[in-house]
Amino acid sequence: MRTERIDLQYNANIRRLQDIELFDENWNGYGASKFDKLLINNIANVLPNLFCQPRIFPTSRDSIQLEYETKNGGYLEFEVFSDRVEMFYEENGGQTHQTVWTSLSAETLNKEILRFT
Repeated sequence: MRTERIDLQYNANIRRLQDIELFDENWNGYGASKFDKLLINNIANVLPNLFCQPRIFPTSRDSIQLEYETKNGGYLEFEVFSDRVEMFYEENGGQTHQTVWTSLSAETLNKEILRFT
């Protein structure tokens, strides 16, 4: 049952990335650029190796956010750019942490996801 749920979330995320890839210039009405195919492919390649699937959102900063939330108010976000990944983490008590990596890897993301959950 759990594997089936993960597969459904993974498949939904792949479809979400495919939709984002189709966005045209000015997709948000405020001048946002079309998304780089390499960025989308990099995220798609990492997704099957993550311990749990994120919620995926496009941003107007030429990045795609991978988000996680806990029931007790914690929030973890990876903002993935073509040249870096910016992590933002907020504990349910309000303490925040930020980190930047120069490359995207499932191993690095999984370490932070495990720490978060």
